[in-house]
Amino acid sequence: MRPNSPLLIHIDLINALRDGVPFHLASNGALLTAGVDEKGVLPLKYVIKVESRKGEVVWERD
Repeated sequence: MRPNSPLLIHIDLINALRDGVPFHLASNGALLTAGVDEKGVLPLKYVIKVESRKGEVVWERD
């Protein structure tokens, strides 16, 4: 993770992989994806929550 990344995005990796979403582990340990469409977007159904680096929840799935 980059030290200047303002947000942490928690994803449902198991279901994303099950659905065929491609991921790649970069040499710096970051988990990358090209998304599922031509725009390179990961659908929100795979996002569990988003939090600041201070641990404050910015968004959470119901």
